Order: sequence, then structure tokens, then C-alpha cells
Amino acid sequence: MLWLVLAAPIFAQASGVQIIDPDGLLGAQRAEVEQAAQQLAGEGAQVIVVTHRADPDDTAQTAEQDLGSLLQENNLASSPQQLNPNQIVYYVRIPDTDPDQGFTGIYFGTTWRDQLDPVYQSIADQQITAQASTGDLAGGLIAGINATRNTINPPTPAFVYVLAGVLG
Repeated sequence: MLWLVLAAPIFAQASGVQIIDPDGLLGAQRAEVEQAAQQLAGEGAQVIVVTHRADPDDTAQTAEQDLGSLLQENNLASSPQQLNPNQIVYYVRIPDTDPDQGFTGIYFGTTWRDQLDPVYQSIADQQITAQASTGDLAGGLIAGINATRNTINPPTPAFVYVLAGVLG
């Protein structure tokens, strides 16, 4: 039994998903976020989701510094700019007073650069931030993770299956 307790962190990291939610912002929807992250991990990514409550005087620079500290503390990366090649990090920092004044960032390693460079900011803005500002942080993260997964491995259009059936 003791072995299972000691080995649990190793198994959690091996799954390709790490969720860091020290303030419990995901609440009961944490499992749904983890499920979406597991699907993205199935594409070969190590997915890291970090949510944090912001201070009213936070800036983008202090938010990024805090993310770097959290990544280092959890032995995941030395900074958001020095990720392992297959890592994708979703970072949301939301103040209690005004969710519109939060910080959202998507960081990724070199494996994903070609696919995500053109679209990561629109995913952060249109999926994560848009829903988080309405109070649906988990829904925003799920939408952002799914948009990333669809960018990395676009779904096969239905006409391909129809064409394959006709040819078969």
C-alpha cells in the first residue's frame, strides 16, 4: 500500500497530463478538464494546465514569472520559454474582482511550433479567455484544449468516409 502512495506522482506524470490548480478554481469540473487534456496527450503532448487566482495589481510580466516559479517547483520546466519539446502549457490567472482583467497564455515546445504559432493567440483569446470572462473557466480551458487538439490533428472530414465507402 505504501508503494502505491509513493508511486502515485510518477504515474500521474507518466500520463502526460499535469493540472496545477492551487486555488481550486476548476472546482467540480477539474475531471472534465483533465479528460480533455488526456485526449490531447493522446496526440503525443505533455499537457500542463495551470490556474491561479490573480492579485489586482498583477501584470503580464508578474503572471509569467509566477508561472515560471510553478513550473520549476513542480519539476516541469525551467521557464515558460524553455519547455520540453512536447509540452503544451495552458495558464490562466484570474482576479476575483474582474475576470476580464486576467491573464491567459498558451506556451508550447518546439514539437508544436509550426502548427500552433499561427493560431495559439486566437485559441487563447476566442476560446479560453472568452469563456473564462463569463465565469466558465473550465469550459474555456476545455474549448482551448480541444481547439489545440483539432489544430494538431484535424478531424477527418465526413466526405472522406463517404468517398472511402463508395470506393470500397
